[in-house]
Amino acid sequence: MNTYSKLCDAADWFRPEIERIIVKELEETPRFHRKQWEFAMIFHVLRSLGKLGEDNVGLSMGGGKERVAYALARHVRQLVVTDLYESETSWDCARTDNPDAFIRRNKPFPVDDARLMALRMDMRDLHFPDRTFDFCYSTCAVEHIGKESDFLAHFNEVARVLKDDGVYVFTTEVLFGDTTVRDEHNYVFSLSLLFELFAQSNLVPEEVFNAHVAPHAVNAPLPSTLPQLTSFAADNIAQRFLQNAQHIQLIRGKHPFTCGIFVLRKRTAERSYTPARIEGLEETRAFAARGVKEYVTMLASSHVSLNPFGLLPGEHSRFYLDHAEFFKLPDRQGDNETAFHTDYIWFGTCRRVFDIALRVESSERTGKPTLEMCVHRFKTLDSGAVECTIATSIPVPSVGWMMRRLEVDLHEDYCYAVLAKVRGGTCVFDRIEIRSVLAAPSAKHQTRVDRSSHTVIVA
Repeated sequence: MNTYSKLCDAADWFRPEIERIIVKELEETPRFHRKQWEFAMIFHVLRSLGKLGEDNVGLSMGGGKERVAYALARHVRQLVVTDLYESETSWDCARTDNPDAFIRRNKPFPVDDARLMALRMDMRDLHFPDRTFDFCYSTCAVEHIGKESDFLAHFNEVARVLKDDGVYVFTTEVLFGDTTVRDEHNYVFSLSLLFELFAQSNLVPEEVFNAHVAPHAVNAPLPSTLPQLTSFAADNIAQRFLQNAQHIQLIRGKHPFTCGIFVLRKRTAERSYTPARIEGLEETRAFAARGVKEYVTMLASSHVSLNPFGLLPGEHSRFYLDHAEFFKLPDRQGDNETAFHTDYIWFGTCRRVFDIALRVESSERTGKPTLEMCVHRFKTLDSGAVECTIATSIPVPSVGWMMRRLEVDLHEDYCYAVLAKVRGGTCVFDRIEIRSVLAAPSAKHQTRVDRSSHTVIVA
């Protein structure tokens, strides 16, 4: 039986129809990124099911200014795009008090304005009459709306506003295992939970879900934080390459995941719920597990250079000389204490050394500042519970290098970040470097001295 519901797979980029949609409809160059796959697959499914026609009306939920909305709008009578549009939102794709004007001025290619309408609206409370739309869709938006009761409210609202022959096509993030990451407003679903929710809703899934992925190296799971492990100069060729590295199967801690596309129809007297059959999941799990093991092996034998600003707003620190101009701009707010804060990184179970080096700029210093350096962690499946594993304070010299080596036992159930707070004054650094390597069993701490330094502090 033909099914449109499936996991993201690198092989899909080589299907002639998907390639044509990316090039002709989305007007992009094909690249291995899940968001491009989501857009192309949604377009493909809606067209294949006959929902893209001059008499059809569609609804986009959590649509912001996504490229796929403009591609779909060119083929229907009208597409209504909804999101929590507001001027203060942290989502720049929905930052506006005038949604209609916003989506019109952000067109990536020409689209007749009459085919587009944008409204501020919650996906759980759709202000439309029953049986309004021929189709609804959303792209990785469902997981952000709350928890199980919110997902059910959303599914039932979609069922209400769909015509009896309508279809709901959506993508969301899916873990390969049976565990669900239940971070409120940022779920990563197991397939079992999703299908439980479908069973409780007024929507009916397709009879088969295709969980096969091609056992190809391009499908090997990698962390989305990979560029954060190669903090070189901005013009470094490796950094430029990694910004476009494949982004298909990912790792959240030790848990591989990707996105999936789901096709649902309105439950009616003639269309009752039948449990879906999931095909190929065990083979995909085994392939992904091998990929995670290979990644851990590679990481253990590698030196990494962590981006010191990975978790700061805009990746800027007010204590870093190259970012000083950023905070002189109007409305630029920043953390008043944090000198640096790496992203949270998963390293598996091991003992690692973190070598931290900062160079003080003498002209930017007041008081008697100290630098409190820490390693924080959170459980991969409970990111709200952050704890400190090690902390140390160092007086900031008037000029020159300051260094600290932290050696930490890491566990595969956690992700780790290195950070520092400035206490008792202020200062500015013109170099901040954080490098890490697997600790040798009997390694002696070595003092490293830069000949241009005036101050060296080593654990």
